[in-house]
Amino acid sequence: MGNRRKLSWTIEFSSNEYKILKDSFYIENRKNLVCLICTNEKLNDSYLVVLSYEDAMKCLESSTSSGRRITVTRTGAEHNFICYGAGSAKQRTEIKCPVDPAKTLGITEEELVLNG
Repeated sequence: MGNRRKLSWTIEFSSNEYKILKDSFYIENRKNLVCLICTNEKLNDSYLVVLSYEDAMKCLESSTSSGRRITVTRTGAEHNFICYGAGSAKQRTEIKCPVDPAKTLGITEEELVLNG
């Protein structure tokens, strides 16, 4: 059946960080992206999760007593991360985000390596 290991990260956003995103981050007529760096404790296995500003804000629209967050998961060798915010499974919007950030950025993997 293969490796179906589930990876999961939770990125917490303070009230101030959310306020900055909501009130002063967005620039008209630009491609606004929120990039999350997800890694393991040893920092030797990292992923760049690239969300559109709109998708990131959908994830952050709900909060709990502990604040706002974006949870990122990947099961096995899936081609997408699943991103979602606080709230129950019935309420939340799940956003699919390609594991390959070049797809989200609209560039080839070679351009990402050469320019990154």
